[in-house]
Formats: sequence, structure tokens, C-alpha cells
Amino acid sequence: MKLLATKDMSAAELAQILSLKTITVRHHLNMLKLLGMIREASEQRGKVGRPIVRYHATQKPISVEFPRRHYEIISNILLQGLIRNLGPQKTKTTLWTMGHEFGSNLARELTSKHGVERWDMRMLKKYFVELHLDGMGAVPEIVEVTGQSVRYRIHNCVLSELAREHPDLVCGGFDDGLLDGLLKSTIPRAQAKQLRCVGRGDGFCEYVLYTVRPE
Repeated sequence: MKLLATKDMSAAELAQILSLKTITVRHHLNMLKLLGMIREASEQRGKVGRPIVRYHATQKPISVEFPRRHYEIISNILLQGLIRNLGPQKTKTTLWTMGHEFGSNLARELTSKHGVERWDMRMLKKYFVELHLDGMGAVPEIVEVTGQSVRYRIHNCVLSELAREHPDLVCGGFDDGLLDGLLKSTIPRAQAKQLRCVGRGDGFCEYVLYTVRPE
């Protein structure tokens, strides 16, 4: 699923990476497709044999329990309530403040959990992007890392449903606040910039954390 969240792949390509038989992979792909967890992304027909089908993760919230729980509904109701009572601008400010507090708490948690004495970009890459975001199910991908910056992508935004409906509030509010709170508590001089956003129509979210902004 992590592989299919980052790019389109065929059963044969997956089988080679996973060291499994193609027929085994194809069986699992069929089951995942029935569950709605993946979709056929493209089909390539050759002169002979069956067409090559490539698959991609749907990135839709799938419930595996019964009865199904719809947590995204209450999240949307709460957000709509904030907008009605505070207005869009105050809601954005409130969400930024909440995100900032969450990011600060996360920084303290990661510092304590991993015994970090002094944060740098490579530690942010390892403990925040590769371990924390992966554990959250965000399917992160490191694009570039230097001593002054970390550029990464998220192929499964955990707030994608709300972000698509309210990108300015969720991405420009809560998400921006979270990264600012995280950085202020780890590398105070560092800044964050979002380069791509699922909520604004991109295929994935992309960020850069930097002390010296990359060109």
C-alpha cells in the first residue's frame, strides 16, 4: 500500500520489489480493489498477452470494523460550527493556535522519546518525517536533505477530506501552526514552507523545512 500510494505500479513490478510471485500479488491486488483501497490507474496493451494494469492507492478513508465509524463527519461538523460562530478568519487563527500547541507538544514528545539533546535537520528528517509521519500513516517520502533543509512529500494527507473542503483553514491554519510550533521547539531559527497541497488539487503534499532556504 505504501508503494501504491507513491506511484502507479503493476503486479509484476510489485512482485519484483516484494520478492513474491506475480500471481500471489495479483490475488492481493484483486482483494484490495474489491475493498476500495486501490484502483486501476492505467492500462498498457501489448501485441500479445494480457494488458499491463497499473494500480494506485485510492487514499480514501476505509473502515475495517462493523458497523463502520464515520469520524470524518463529526470533524466536519465541528469545523462548520467554528466557522459559523467565529467567522472564517478567527477560525483560521484558532486552528493555527491549536496546531501550534500540538506541534510544540509533539516536539517535546519526540525529544523525550528519542533522547535528542540538540535538534538539527537530519534529526527532523529521521524522527519527525521518517518515524512520526510514517507512524501516522502519512506515507512520507524524502525528496532532499542537507544540513540546512529537509524537503519531503506526504502521499496520504491524514486530513485530506477536510483539507479539500477548507484548504485555507486546515492547511493554512492548523497545518502551518503545527509546523511552526514543532520548529520553534526544536530549531527556533528554522522555517517551513508548503510547496504542494492535496487540498488545493495537487497529487500530494510537499514541504520544505529550512534554516537557509534552498533555491
